[in-house]
Amino acid sequence: MPIIKDRVKQTTTSTGTGAVSLSGTVTGFQTFAAALTTGASVYYCIADGTSWEIGSGTYTAGSPGSLSRDSVLASSNAGSLVSWGVGTKDVFVTVPAAALALASGSTIQVAAGTSSAPGLAVGEANSGFYRVAANVIAFVVGAAEVFRAAASGIITFAKAVRGAVVSISYAATVTPDFSQGNDFTIGALTGNLTIANPSNVAVGQSGAIYTTQDATGGRTISFGSNWKKVGAASATTTASKVNAIAYSVPSSTSEILYSIVPQP
Repeated sequence: MPIIKDRVKQTTTSTGTGAVSLSGTVTGFQTFAAALTTGASVYYCIADGTSWEIGSGTYTAGSPGSLSRDSVLASSNAGSLVSWGVGTKDVFVTVPAAALALASGSTIQVAAGTSSAPGLAVGEANSGFYRVAANVIAFVVGAAEVFRAAASGIITFAKAVRGAVVSISYAATVTPDFSQGNDFTIGALTGNLTIANPSNVAVGQSGAIYTTQDATGGRTISFGSNWKKVGAASATTTASKVNAIAYSVPSSTSEILYSIVPQP
């Protein structure tokens, strides 16, 4: 995303539609060389008092420096590159309307952008939010899409969604806090275990709880009254074996469906 610098202005006598040579200085303003380094992308305006052009370009240091005209956002030539004639033109860094965030009441609007140059960049030029299509917004990191959200309420992730597994120390009775995560692991069972009714349950949540028998084995697992078992499999009590307890909360916070998948 182009950067913004204050009071950067020079003149040029370049002609045509190519890059402009920044050959003249203007009293009271910084030169491009003073404000920018080679490769910097900026929004620019070129004007000669009659014709004008606003766009984004790339600065290259030199004697004199130059500014490419990479993308035209608006111009007196119907939004296309202006073919400059002989004479002196002003060249300065600006903030074009197409890129400026405009506050209107509680609404903030920015340029649509692309996956490689999001309209609302976050921290770096190719990370942030951009408009994919009408009513569809995507979030990208390093130009790679992470997810997109539609007005329908559907969020589509480009890759797997992974949450941290929450560790719970073994105790005779443990009470999982479902606000802490979806997946839990309980320390090695050194005695029988009761998984009590969890706290902060939300309808729609699902995940798994993993338990591991210690080297002795024979440790039983029981559940609080809100846990409702589905499926016939029982927990293994074999030493050092793992039980995966898959759960979901389909319709009521007081009913948690679960099934047990014992390690063979």
